[in-house]
Amino acid sequence: MLKKTLSALALVTAFSAVAEPILLPGGVVVNNPAVPDNSNGLGNVNSSLEFIQWFEVTNPDDASQSAIVGLDQVNSTTYGSLFGTSSTATFGFDDLSLFGAGELTLGNGSGDLNCGSCELTLSFGGLGVDTANGGFNLDGSFVNIYVSDLASDFDLSALFANKDNGAAADATQMANLMGGSLWLSGTFDQLVYNADNNPYNVTYSGLAAGSLVAAVQVEPTTAGTGIANDNVVNDSLTSFGDFFNFDSFDALAFSLSSSFVDGGATNQINTISRQNSGDFSANMVSAPGSLAILGAGLLALARIRRSKK
Repeated sequence: MLKKTLSALALVTAFSAVAEPILLPGGVVVNNPAVPDNSNGLGNVNSSLEFIQWFEVTNPDDASQSAIVGLDQVNSTTYGSLFGTSSTATFGFDDLSLFGAGELTLGNGSGDLNCGSCELTLSFGGLGVDTANGGFNLDGSFVNIYVSDLASDFDLSALFANKDNGAAADATQMANLMGGSLWLSGTFDQLVYNADNNPYNVTYSGLAAGSLVAAVQVEPTTAGTGIANDNVVNDSLTSFGDFFNFDSFDALAFSLSSSFVDGGATNQINTISRQNSGDFSANMVSAPGSLAILGAGLLALARIRRSKK
């Protein structure tokens, strides 16, 4: 309860001085924090993001092996042809898991993240297709954001040489994507998926085009977690309104819209999604420094009260 109270006070303190930048690990800063609007799911940090998505299947005989596949391969492609085995079994929609990669937009506008000569890259996945419930199984899901200097030069457009046939990801670009320091990390905690009104969705179980809104659970910073995890405020403001009906937890919010439909003359299904747009939102403070200053102030007030007695 004390942590929750202190976090809330720190958040109020941060918002009362809008001009005060939020200083975050890894040289990341929010020069102009936004005023949170939890009724619309917006925190004091808001960033658009550029990303792509794809589906993978795992070898049922060897969980360490996976392959990128297209929706048009479901129920027609065998595991044997993907993994070089004798298996004649085909995979279904519920054998697919969704993965994605991208980068956050940096700037100096309201709520924008900035880090000078660096970039913030994004990796997410492990979202198992759940056709019975019209969405995704979140067990095994992950969201990772990395901070690295521009020398890594991650190029999202070069991650896949061909978006139509699902060629393997470029090894250099994948290394650049995850080559920096792990900045934020978590797991999908709640997710709502809405399929677009697209004729292809009838054939492809609603997966050809759609949008999702998700909350991401962030654990405290420890070895192997993001260096800025502790900077995400643990407060009811991060419940993002009544949409998820959460009480209080460390959270980020993502909204993603994507399509695997080519949109050209043939309207073919692409293995790698196109027409993508997304947003990232969170409530963050310059903790633990902010909390330390706040704690010092509370101690000073306590001493003043004692001296007056």
